Amino acid sequence: MHYSGHQRLYVFRKPSKRFYPNYLRPKFTNVPHTIVWAAFCGAEKGPLLFWNKEEWGNITAQGFLDHIYPKLKEFYDFYNTKYSIYFPNHKFRSTLIIIQIDGAPCHRACITTAKFQEDNIKLL
Repeated sequence: MHYSGHQRLYVFRKPSKRFYPNYLRPKFTNVPHTIVWAAFCGAEKGPLLFWNKEEWGNITAQGFLDHIYPKLKEFYDFYNTKYSIYFPNHKFRSTLIIIQIDGAPCHRACITTAKFQEDNIKLL
C-alpha cells in the first residue's frame, strides 16, 4: 500500500488477489461528522462544545461569534483573572493567557479578529 498526497491510498496487487482482505480498503461515504470545539489552560479543562449543525447551519464567522465566542470569552476571562500578574508599582495586570486558534475561515474573518481585538484577547 502506498499513500500519496491528500491521503489517497493506492494498493498494488496481482489481479488474482483482487478480493483478498489484505488488499481491500474500506470506503466511507456519507459519514456523519461532528464539529467539536475545546479549550484547556495548563492542566485545567475548559468547555467542550459541539456544533449543532441542524439548528445553527454551517460554521460561519457570525455563527462562531454567536455560539462559540461567548463560551470562549467566559473561559478566557476566568483564567485571565486567575493567572494574571499584578504589577503594583505600575498598577496594571499582565495576562499570561494567549489563545491559539487554527486557520479556519471563521477564525480569520474580519469580524472575528475585530471582536478578539475589541475584547483585548491575545492570539498566538
